[in-house]
Amino acid sequence: MVFHTGRWYVVGHDHLRDSLRTFRIDRITSVTSRADNFTAPDGFDPVAHLTSTLAQGPYRWQVEVTIHGPLDEIARRLPRSAVTLTAQPASVLMQARAERLDGMAHLLASLEWPFTIHQPDELRQALKNLADQLAQAAERAPGAILQ
Repeated sequence: MVFHTGRWYVVGHDHLRDSLRTFRIDRITSVTSRADNFTAPDGFDPVAHLTSTLAQGPYRWQVEVTIHGPLDEIARRLPRSAVTLTAQPASVLMQARAERLDGMAHLLASLEWPFTIHQPDELRQALKNLADQLAQAAERAPGAILQ
């Protein structure tokens, strides 16, 4: 069992599908006890498995961005449940899934390192929209009335 972002999950072998699965405990409606056993593979890390599984969730957008910075520092800034990071020679490849691109634009804008968007192209527009909002906020005089 793993506790993550306010929920309990169980990671185990699904005998019906004969594969490793992750289940949210609050969604389990019944349990059938079986005599079969399952031994976790050597070196299995249930927390790493869960966060990797959640990062590949059923979201609308597949995001791929190269972040030009050090892997260890980038990993500390990004939620493991939302992204997969792969070290490159002088950068880090970030892969993620997102339901909304404006949230991904905010996440990327919060980073201190330059980045290059590979996909989706629509993320570029979301980033431009955020930049426009920030530029307007920077120009807004104190006491200005928003419409």
